[in-house]
Amino acid sequence: MQFKPIFSLVIATFLGLASVTYASDDMPWVFNAPAADGYSITLESIEPAPGTPLVRGSEMSIVASVTYTLRIADHGVVILVPQDEKNHPIGSGAKQVSQAVSAPSGALVLRQTLTVPRNTKEIRLFIPLVPDGMSNTTGEVTVRYPVVKK
Repeated sequence: MQFKPIFSLVIATFLGLASVTYASDDMPWVFNAPAADGYSITLESIEPAPGTPLVRGSEMSIVASVTYTLRIADHGVVILVPQDEKNHPIGSGAKQVSQAVSAPSGALVLRQTLTVPRNTKEIRLFIPLVPDGMSNTTGEVTVRYPVVKK
């Protein structure tokens, strides 16, 4: 199963969506976009906790547990998409962390280690479920972290 075109499309979609919404003090640290008909993803737990201040230049280990339902397709993929507040990808060009999923539902854990960029003010993690055959998705989980100096 080839996911490279899906990853590019997902990144382009998130860059477009995120460029309209800049972080503000009244935005929650974690939220779900409106669910779609036929599929959904829910954050069960994540470390570090949403809103935890991250130190510039430090290493962060992400462990995200999610559950999903998938009725619109037989298969899909869940992706961890880290970005900064300017919607730039974070992570030195490494392959995105993803996991293939199958209908009708399940649970999974995504793990990734990142270096917090020195020139960013916030890290945003987008966690979408992308059903096979879909080019635009909704219902992704968004988790935000402020970035601070030492």
